[in-house]
Amino acid sequence: MNGNKLLLDTNALIYLDKGSETVARFMVDKLIYLSVISEIELLSIPGLSEAKVHQLEQMLGWFKIVDLEPAIKRTAIDVRRHKKLKLPDAIIAATAIEYNLPLLTADRTFAKIEGVNSVIFEV
Repeated sequence: MNGNKLLLDTNALIYLDKGSETVARFMVDKLIYLSVISEIELLSIPGLSEAKVHQLEQMLGWFKIVDLEPAIKRTAIDVRRHKKLKLPDAIIAATAIEYNLPLLTADRTFAKIEGVNSVIFEV
């Protein structure tokens, strides 16, 4: 994988939190980006203790979080109109497209979206 930037899908964050060495290896020497949607999805997992939320917030501080900007909204609408994606996935895909970032994910669905450079990892 070329370049020094990488966008993580929410599932990559979850695996990273669980200690995935595979995800960690992809991140070496990379500037890591997240969609604000991934931040929301991660912190809203049911049953998280306050201590776990605090730990996850510290981990999120390592990354550049991309807010829902007008260009991302327009692209997410376009992606969702042409592909059967859940809204969070459409926003994450749009973030990858608009920022021209490879997307690290375990979800093969992203590989079918034009303009998304998916880096699929095995779990």
